[in-house]
Amino acid sequence: MFWREYIFGVFVFLVTLMAAALFILSLFIDIPLVAKIIVYGLPAVFYAFSFLDLGRTIAVRAPKMRQSNRKTAIFFAVGLLYEILSPLAPVNFAWQNAPEIFIMKNNDLSPLYRDGDLLKASRFAYMLRTILVDKPIFHSRPERFAVVRFVDDSGRKLCGLVIGLPGEEIAVIGGLVVADQQPQIQPQSTPIPLTGDWPTTITGDYSLLIATIHLGAIDKVYDIPLSGLIGKVEPVM
Repeated sequence: MFWREYIFGVFVFLVTLMAAALFILSLFIDIPLVAKIIVYGLPAVFYAFSFLDLGRTIAVRAPKMRQSNRKTAIFFAVGLLYEILSPLAPVNFAWQNAPEIFIMKNNDLSPLYRDGDLLKASRFAYMLRTILVDKPIFHSRPERFAVVRFVDDSGRKLCGLVIGLPGEEIAVIGGLVVADQQPQIQPQSTPIPLTGDWPTTITGDYSLLIATIHLGAIDKVYDIPLSGLIGKVEPVM
């Protein structure tokens, strides 16, 4: 629009809005990998080629059009404001869903994570946030034995192991998690030794049962609502 390509500018804008909407929709629908590549890739390719076309337009019109510094500043300010305020704009979306970076303060999750490790709690692994809705929108839930960061009733941020999913009857016997009377084998991807016992507990319909670990043994088990989940714990690099 700055170079007076008004119709093409509106067209590109609408295409990017549709691409953003399709991206969010794809999080909630199980679609094949090829379909995801098309959904994510084609809008990106179109967007890149639109700038090539714009480059040709500028090469033709720039010598004939005198654009004032004031006009340039206004267009830049409007574009920046849109990126900050629009829920579907990349800057706003990235800001709302950025991972929380933190340093591990103990060895409770060793050998997977140790004291001093730089970690992140990835919100986007399970949910997305937008200024249009007060609460996070969940597109996936943690798997059992996933390492997550959460907020307890007192407001503390803790890391623990998911042992119970919504609506389950959970008990821990000698480090073995039993869900609805079925033993659950801990996967090799989360090699955190688990010992100790915990009495039978029924997880809420919209919550997770998360165990904090100390020296390889269950320290405490929390029934955390999904809204108290910060994200999946992963290395920063």
